[in-house]
Amino acid sequence: MLVVEIGDGMPNSSGVLFNSNFTGWAPIVESPDGTLIPFKPFDSESGLDSFFYASNVQAGEYVLQGFMHVYTDYSKLGEGKLASYGPFANYPYHVRPDLLLDEPVVVQLNKAEIATFGRYPIEFRHLSSTSGTENNRWMMVPDSVLLISNPADNKALRVAKNRATLAWTEWNTRNPEEADDE
Repeated sequence: MLVVEIGDGMPNSSGVLFNSNFTGWAPIVESPDGTLIPFKPFDSESGLDSFFYASNVQAGEYVLQGFMHVYTDYSKLGEGKLASYGPFANYPYHVRPDLLLDEPVVVQLNKAEIATFGRYPIEFRHLSSTSGTENNRWMMVPDSVLLISNPADNKALRVAKNRATLAWTEWNTRNPEEADDE
């Protein structure tokens, strides 16, 4: 399993990203064969910002290239249609600007292992979001973006180690970190 933590804001004041049917974020990770790996969000962990994971991936070298910001272009949505969150679904009404890292982060994943790409707070603002009427109101304003890279941050693994659900119990036997109750 691969995990990455992404936050909205700066490192000491970041929080959960707003991932909805109109706007959302996801990591851009290439598999050993160069294909894009879909990640699922888990936004309800109180000890983390937004936690993204890809389970049951094969062993090999994975590369975090950066993050995609997917937002709805209302002019492409169609009358009476509702948008869906799906950064990996390639919906025709989505626009996907990518926020690439200066240096991609490489993780060598062994068989039956869990590893993290680290933590990445992102400070940004939308064009106008819920108050706007523009077709691209959920677009992130490019000159407002500040990304802090911390690939050595293992907090996501330490917090995940506390999970006791059936699905996580087996993963946590493979998690090399000590549980973090913070």
